[in-house]
Amino acid sequence: MVGFSRFSVFSVLCVLSLGCEDAQVKPVPKISIESGLAVAPELTFAPVEGDLDALPKISTLVKSSGVVLNPIIQKPSKDWVAGDKANLVASGEEFLSQIEPIIEKRWQLPPPSAENLNFVGYVDIKTACKYLVAYADAVDEGGNPEYAIRALKASRNLASRLYESSTSFVSQLVGNAIDAIAERAIRQIVIRGSMSSKELAQLQQPALTIDPARTGLSQAIRGEWTLFFVPTIATTEFPPHGNEMTELFSLDDHDLTEEIRGNSEPFNRLKTIETFAPYFRIAISELEGDGISTELSRAKLAEILNGVPTEESAVPAWAKKTSNAVGLLIGQASLGVWDSAFGAAVKCGVSRGLTEVVVAAQRGLAETGSLPRDMAELRKYGLSDSVKDAYSGKDFLYDPVRGLAWSVGPDGKDDGGKDQIERWSNDTKDRVVRVK
Repeated sequence: MVGFSRFSVFSVLCVLSLGCEDAQVKPVPKISIESGLAVAPELTFAPVEGDLDALPKISTLVKSSGVVLNPIIQKPSKDWVAGDKANLVASGEEFLSQIEPIIEKRWQLPPPSAENLNFVGYVDIKTACKYLVAYADAVDEGGNPEYAIRALKASRNLASRLYESSTSFVSQLVGNAIDAIAERAIRQIVIRGSMSSKELAQLQQPALTIDPARTGLSQAIRGEWTLFFVPTIATTEFPPHGNEMTELFSLDDHDLTEEIRGNSEPFNRLKTIETFAPYFRIAISELEGDGISTELSRAKLAEILNGVPTEESAVPAWAKKTSNAVGLLIGQASLGVWDSAFGAAVKCGVSRGLTEVVVAAQRGLAETGSLPRDMAELRKYGLSDSVKDAYSGKDFLYDPVRGLAWSVGPDGKDDGGKDQIERWSNDTKDRVVRVK
């Protein structure tokens, strides 16, 4: 990556394109490059019909409720005092009743823009999720599982709404974050053992034939192509207005501009689109398969970017002699997040599956007084046959004696579930959760 992250990539538009002083969210039309290359049909973004004002509604609700300033959700529940819990229960019940109607409807998110690339609105959704989780914890402990279940479902549905309406990597990654918060909270609250079998059944998901996180990411990458990448390239100019190359590539304005100006073909819009379109196609094909690897898209991107310097000091000399140097630099800076987004989508699917294992185990415990003996018995307590470990394609691992369930993790190998519980960092092997 040269100079800047994917989440500041809107600066590409504001540095190199015409008329971008206004950073407000606006509809971005589908744009075909002027020389006649139409947006590839298989990459076309299809916006979801739904509530256009969902983000502002949630932001208004969060701010008016005082959730942002509420110190209770900033500390562990074990540190709450009676007053904290009473305040949380009182305000949370009203908050829940107001946010549920917003979640019931499908959303239509705005296209990629300066606003959502800076997480305006999305931050409030994440705060709402945390608040709902804290409220669910408090009311469940207080003996009101009905409201706890409603709050947990609402938290889970926030992620679902982002997935099904996803327009960009940003909306997808915020969905991943909310998904992780909601699923972990469900596991922790269920293990408390305060819910009856009937109540646990209400938390169980129906059989899923598709993974919502992967489906959302597929829509997001199409949105990135149709609504962001193509329009960015179509409106880019070189030399840039205002000589602002530092803002784009973190390099000296004058030196880099002069180096590229000496290039006979510093930037070619059509060539840039033709160069990167195969990468998008391969990425989508990997995503819509059942694999967990981005090996093919990584290889294609490496092939496209072969020779593009990773060190800033080497860029000017390279740019002077390389055809379409500006197009390659924009592509390099824009697409590096894809691999991590794919990994996050797979991890979220595994997390949801493990939640289902935990709920089924607790349901069996509630009905019989002991944990189910194996995965087959878990199926008798509502665990869908479709729940599998994405990393192996097989059942999750389960040990009722130790009270654990786990995924084999990205390496595909069962290491006995010996890793730290609920610690799913890159250096852990198995993804482990408690079932009791």
